[in-house]
Amino acid sequence: MKAERRRSGRRREMATTEESKSVESLTRVDIVGTGLSSYAAHIFHQELRRVPAEVGHSTPAATWQRISQQLLRLEHPLPSPSAHVLLHFQNLGPCDAWPSTFQDPQSYTNPIDSYSAFQRWSVQHPERYFQFVFEEESMVFHQQPRCILDTSNEAIPGGQLLPGAALNIAASCLASKGKKTDSSTAIIWHDEGEDELPLKTLTLAHLGAFVSQVANALECLGLQQGDVIAIDMLMNMYAVIAYLAIILAGFVVVSIADSFVPNEIRVRIQISKAKAIYTQVNSTSVGFRRHHCV
Repeated sequence: MKAERRRSGRRREMATTEESKSVESLTRVDIVGTGLSSYAAHIFHQELRRVPAEVGHSTPAATWQRISQQLLRLEHPLPSPSAHVLLHFQNLGPCDAWPSTFQDPQSYTNPIDSYSAFQRWSVQHPERYFQFVFEEESMVFHQQPRCILDTSNEAIPGGQLLPGAALNIAASCLASKGKKTDSSTAIIWHDEGEDELPLKTLTLAHLGAFVSQVANALECLGLQQGDVIAIDMLMNMYAVIAYLAIILAGFVVVSIADSFVPNEIRVRIQISKAKAIYTQVNSTSVGFRRHHCV
């Protein structure tokens, strides 16, 4: 039994050693083991080797931020036991998505295993949690709230969030603020029938320009603030632009599935009392020239 315990201990030690590789010691073979192709692993490994020199003697969290924001891609395998070495949670410490007020080394292991602890922290410190969320999401307030959470009124269970605040959520989505810059990627998508082609992207600056163009056009329709505008389109870049433009211009948006038959679309327009609708000529339309607000 003692011999078995010693063998188990050695196995745990070997596993810990393997999972605790530093960024500098990770090899291309380690990265291939996560599921990347040999060529993709080679490119990733080259980029990864430059991280220590670029980050310097910064904190482990800064290293993880550099890797997560600039190296990891949507096409990379999702975190799995084999990818644990690549993402390297143990050595890098709390990732940049964790507030600095929650960095208790006794309770932190990695972003996944420590999720419950983070949830408890958010319940115990709601004001600090929501303040962190608003900063992370680059919220833009047209009128600042009196406080984050007002618990003075016992008639409101849990309190009132952001009393006195006024904001347009579309403006926050488009704001170049905090970690978001004009060159940040805002949308990543595939057009219909182009699944085998590379992903397409749109920067925050270009998205903002398109949204402003559509929002200005909406204001020329003679609609009143608060009027309802429906969207019956494929879920593509143009639908996102139309959605944000409707909200940014101060109207109410109603989404209608493009798969609905005409009668179902009519019913939803009647129920919502939509004054206009964004739609398309056919399912293969490309570009604003074939997308209409009627």
